[in-house]
Amino acid sequence: MSSRRGWICALIALSYSIVCLCSPLSLETESRLAWSLSDPEWRASSRMRIACVTALWDWDIVLLFSNGRWEEITLGMNPHLDSLDLSCRLIFDAEISCFDSGLLRATVDSHDLRIEGVARITSTGTGYGLTVEHGQDEFLQRLRLRFNLKRSLNEVAEATHAPRFSYAEAWVRMTPAWATRPVDGWLWLDPPGLVEAGASTYWALFPDQGISAAGTIRLFPSDRRITLTPLWVYEAPECVQIIATVVLGEPPEAAWRLVWHAVGIHADLGEVNVRTLHVVDPSASVIRPPYSDCIRLKWKRHLGERLTSMSLELYFGRTGFFGLGEANLTLAFAPTAALQLDLSADVSPSSLLRFELRWALHL
Repeated sequence: MSSRRGWICALIALSYSIVCLCSPLSLETESRLAWSLSDPEWRASSRMRIACVTALWDWDIVLLFSNGRWEEITLGMNPHLDSLDLSCRLIFDAEISCFDSGLLRATVDSHDLRIEGVARITSTGTGYGLTVEHGQDEFLQRLRLRFNLKRSLNEVAEATHAPRFSYAEAWVRMTPAWATRPVDGWLWLDPPGLVEAGASTYWALFPDQGISAAGTIRLFPSDRRITLTPLWVYEAPECVQIIATVVLGEPPEAAWRLVWHAVGIHADLGEVNVRTLHVVDPSASVIRPPYSDCIRLKWKRHLGERLTSMSLELYFGRTGFFGLGEANLTLAFAPTAALQLDLSADVSPSSLLRFELRWALHL
């Protein structure tokens, strides 16, 4: 145990010394402290980042804590280059005092073209990839390639590293003569072959009435399956929220039908924003199960340069007092410009009573 602590302390001391040689310094901390009546044990986690910016380099150290133990240490280095954005991250596992992984990322931006290369080193191998992104008006929107360099062992040969293709994805966009909106298409590939191919588009049928349509077709060669998903979109008034989809039935009685998932309203009443949502289809994960109704109230009030907000969420179902199954109260305030505090309290059948305090400090 002492050797482990010594290793961690030496690493932090060395890293901190390197960073301290470069000034000025900045400190960011994000912490969380939680307590529940069903599990009356305090649980704490924290993230601390120490950084500095010089004329040639950006340095930073990130420390992760959980319940009084150091979990992870990350050392970051970013050189200042004119045409290249280069970053390097070295991650150490503080629990077992060893190197965990390393990440090298290089990005080049030129007008509507963005090229990013990434390499990740772990104890079991290396993964690397390339991502190319174009502007909105180009045919090729995005191309992503990933490869693995795994370590393999067998009884005959010694340890070897063999490159292997991992997966690829391509996104394209085109505007046919018959379409008023672009058609987006995609391809996903893995070592066995084509995983999925698809296309989607959108039509503004009655723009003045807020009625439009969309459609998606997807091809799965491995399953020999094709899916067609039509969608009608109704842009309701600003205070009304409607969630619904159009479903095509199974043959031979294939018919269109409209499936309603949820409907709600939202409005601003003075300094209070009110949102309500009623779930029609329980199978749709619109709000947290098993509740069918939700009311959200959010207050905002300016106090000089500080912004204090308070929100209340009420979830209703089949059980509880007047159907009330869960309540959540959150308070957020900033005593100073560098410190922000969030306090939340939950009352639910599972945890009975739960408190959580979060704070963020930026110096």
